[in-house]
Amino acid sequence: TYFIYKANLTASITSVSPVRGGTGGGTTITINGNNFP
Repeated sequence: TYFIYKANLTASITSVSPVRGGTGGGTTITINGNNFP
């Protein structure tokens, strides 16, 4: 058994959609990025 350890990977967000949502809440959002755990 082995594993690969990658240190110092900082998560970064590349996009969020939609840009706006209603004030009542309930809007589903999508967050895209890199190095999320």
